[in-house]
Amino acid sequence: GDFCVDSEEKNQIAAKSKERCDALRAQIERENIARQLIRDRLIKEFWDPMLGKGCQICSLSSGLTVGNYPERTTTDEENTRLKKLRLMRKAEKMEVDMLNGPSCPGVLRGDSILKTDDFTTGKEGYVVNWWHHGSIVQTGEAKPSDQKYLYEPFELLTNSRRRLQVHVLQALAAEYRLSFNELFKKCQGDKKGVMDQIKE
Repeated sequence: GDFCVDSEEKNQIAAKSKERCDALRAQIERENIARQLIRDRLIKEFWDPMLGKGCQICSLSSGLTVGNYPERTTTDEENTRLKKLRLMRKAEKMEVDMLNGPSCPGVLRGDSILKTDDFTTGKEGYVVNWWHHGSIVQTGEAKPSDQKYLYEPFELLTNSRRRLQVHVLQALAAEYRLSFNELFKKCQGDKKGVMDQIKE
């Protein structure tokens, strides 16, 4: 064994060292418990409610990655509000169609209706986002369900229309993200199949 001149001093140093280690260990455990509690709360608040969890597909031969769009779960209140706005917009479009159609009563034919075709081409360079006649999809693409509710730029004359447009655009963006995530899941399955083949 080790040569020790003062065993009593050695025991005191060992006791103090053990006491300090125990105190430090207890402090670390308390900090870890606090971090775990914060982690659990963050997961419960932000991760669990997500309709689509965030993830990435990493390339096997390079550092390239592609991530999906994390999607949160919408509340019943948000769904109800969007449904009401769609109904309002649908009724407004039906009214415009009626005023422009042959079934319009004579007393209403003199109403002033904004017709953008009379002064625009739909290709104006000074308008950033132009949905001329609601067409924003490419040939062969499926038309999003909320696209028909969009106002054209020159129809955004009032604050209420602008606010409605914001909600419809958010719903349209969510639809695009969901469509991308479906394609992302398919690519995940393809990569998993390739990795299984490599393992074999």
